[in-house]
Amino acid sequence: MLSLNLDRYKTFLEKAKARAKIRITPDKSSKSISPDSSLANLSHSGKKLLTLGKKLRTLGTGIGGVVDLYQQGSQLYVIKTFHTKEKLESREDYKMRVLNEYHVLAKLPPHPHVIGAIKYTESSALSRDYRVRVWFEYSRFPMTLAFKNGLHPAEIACYWKQMVSAVAFLHSHNVCHRDLKLDNMMVSETGIVQLIDFGAAADLGPEVRPAVGIVGTGQYMAPEMFGNISYQGMPVDVWLLAVLYVYLSQRQFPWKWAKHEDETFLWFEMAQLDGNVAAWGAIWLDQYPTGMQKLLQKMFTLNLSARITSLDVCGDPGFVVLDLCDGEHRCSIDHRVTLRTIE
Repeated sequence: MLSLNLDRYKTFLEKAKARAKIRITPDKSSKSISPDSSLANLSHSGKKLLTLGKKLRTLGTGIGGVVDLYQQGSQLYVIKTFHTKEKLESREDYKMRVLNEYHVLAKLPPHPHVIGAIKYTESSALSRDYRVRVWFEYSRFPMTLAFKNGLHPAEIACYWKQMVSAVAFLHSHNVCHRDLKLDNMMVSETGIVQLIDFGAAADLGPEVRPAVGIVGTGQYMAPEMFGNISYQGMPVDVWLLAVLYVYLSQRQFPWKWAKHEDETFLWFEMAQLDGNVAAWGAIWLDQYPTGMQKLLQKMFTLNLSARITSLDVCGDPGFVVLDLCDGEHRCSIDHRVTLRTIE
């Protein structure tokens, strides 16, 4: 077992505490939610889109392809056009790779916080420039822009609680996302969050197979994702949610990498493995209310068998007191005020 050098550790704690600036105050009038909570039926409009419609603008480009915003009548939707297949890649392998996201989403029933996949199209089999397009629902604002403009602590709690609802829903259908982060959150004009980009998602099947492959974004990744080709996918998502909450509320990550090479994470691991919960919690958790401190400790547990599940997060006292927007209830924040500044 790793041991602590107490003098160095106390010095480290003082530096870490000095960087912490925000204290979150929960709204105690709020309520719990379940994974299948119907907050606002935004998913799967059911309208058939037979043509491309009118292209309004390009939303983004990346290694995988181009994402464009289209309109057909009054309906807005997104089309992701994947780049052509690799030179030595067969068309079947190419389709399997680029359509993973579509197939994962297509098996799921509608959920207000999970983006809906409408359909996919492909070029003619005779086409030399063979491409696949996937059509998705459209949410108005990237969360990165809302975050950049500044979010009230109650607003952060509302958005994060909606994300937990989305992840618990995925887990109830044996799907893990594996790339939960600010960049993969969209928000509507009324503050309803949707989780997007299921390119790294895994359908674990009824037997809940291990997830395979090193995917994700460095600062968020769980320690078991480094150096392991397979791992339990659902506990990974719980860890990612905990990192996301810290980043949303503190505007900084708890560490750069959840690896021994990172000093902050090393101290965290040493304290936890020594059973010194108060010490590792004090690194940056002591600025939160007691209930949230305890919840984050359960989510950041290194022992996978002891790490809390997403379903249990939804029923945890530290989670229940957080307020959120759903179909019948609005949180204490008017999200339109914040979002209006980024239109």
